[in-house]
Amino acid sequence: MSSSPAAGERGRRRFVAAAPALAALVALVLAGGLAAAGAEAGWYGPRGEAALIVAAGAVCATLAGLATGIRRARRAAAGPAARAEPDRHTQAETILRHTPTAFFVKGVDGRYQMASAAFERAQGIPVGTAAGRLDREVYSPERLAGIAHRDRLVVAADG
Repeated sequence: MSSSPAAGERGRRRFVAAAPALAALVALVLAGGLAAAGAEAGWYGPRGEAALIVAAGAVCATLAGLATGIRRARRAAAGPAARAEPDRHTQAETILRHTPTAFFVKGVDGRYQMASAAFERAQGIPVGTAAGRLDREVYSPERLAGIAHRDRLVVAADG
């Protein structure tokens, strides 16, 4: 079963959003275990154990709430453009993977910034691996001179 890059990104965002709550649950279980161990060691009675577990729960809930609130406040302060950025990235990934047209974007350093899956298949490289590569990692030495000449023309073009 294969998963799309967009689905993977959505899953990662859901996990990051749930992380404070998961951390609070883990911390609460650990605190309960420590409280039980302390009661067994005779440090305090059942009332002390219960009080420690309640206090640990309150602390965990407070910390999870603060973490969630801070993340929401940062997202709200970032503005609409920054909030839309992950969606634009996901849309661009989807277009790159599914367009039948072979195309790419290179930076001024000559490295591929992005490439369509059709381009990668046409060049015989694994889909999703063109970004960051140089021409010499994609093309045969015979084709490099012509590609370098066209790149210079593009960079020298006005606008």
